Amino acid sequence: MVIAVLALGMLFTCPGREKHVVAIQNLATSVVNKASNESGEGDSLGDNLFTYFMSGISRFMIEQKLYVEDYYFYSIGKIDFDGKSEMVSVGVFGRVFTIDSETAYQKIKDKFEKEELN
Repeated sequence: MVIAVLALGMLFTCPGREKHVVAIQNLATSVVNKASNESGEGDSLGDNLFTYFMSGISRFMIEQKLYVEDYYFYSIGKIDFDGKSEMVSVGVFGRVFTIDSETAYQKIKDKFEKEELN
């Protein structure tokens, strides 16, 4: 009985694509903030405008690149990254959990360093 109630709860609260987009957008904003802080820039108006501008671009890019696989009881968000699909979020019980910002930052940094070498 408990398992049936748990399964029904998971089924009816499985987050959709929009919740994954919002969660990944929040992750992207934290990565941009981390990159800005790492570059040695302070909290200036320009930095805040840049972050705001990047959040709009990131939402557009996320909506284009993110696809969500719905498994009824949970959902998985994936982004095509360097020609391979990588899991970036998992949704269950109405919540979406993303990879941590340090991992996301490192993946993006590695990608740009790799492109600079080519």
